[in-house]
Amino acid sequence: MTPRKPPANIIQGGKNSSPHSLYANLAAITNEIYKNLTKKPARVHLYNGQAAPIDESCAGQLWARVVSITPVLSTNGCVVVHNEIIIEIGLARCVAVLDEQGEAPQPYEITHDTLGALTDTAEIAQTVQTLGAILQEKDNTISDIHLDSWNPLPTLGGYGGITWNLKMTKATLWEA
Repeated sequence: MTPRKPPANIIQGGKNSSPHSLYANLAAITNEIYKNLTKKPARVHLYNGQAAPIDESCAGQLWARVVSITPVLSTNGCVVVHNEIIIEIGLARCVAVLDEQGEAPQPYEITHDTLGALTDTAEIAQTVQTLGAILQEKDNTISDIHLDSWNPLPTLGGYGGITWNLKMTKATLWEA
């Protein structure tokens, strides 16, 4: 069995990696966010599934996944005019939890974790707000991309974090 290569911090092109493919859009979004984070996560990936699995690296994990794709039909209902795509951007990091004696984290530890999550939140939001022009320059099938909703991740197993949902309006999903 061939050992797996360690994950790259920047996502490379794949088999559907034309500038107009949904894969290329996800990679561009994730890479741009990674570049603009002050505290870089150790792992960056695209994920296909209901929820991204959180690895055991306290150095952080950034991901993007498609939550839903809704085709929007023309007024006569015969042609897909564009697609509304919800993309989740998630970032998880280690957070303070009960210690071996069952003692709760100190208030300063919880505050530190909260400030870290809010910094990640702001940096991702700032990147997405400037991302529309960058993506539209590369892919003329995108007519809009904006922040949709923010949610904290539940603290589980010593990990916590945030997710941002982005809404992207795109004429085609794969090739232009």
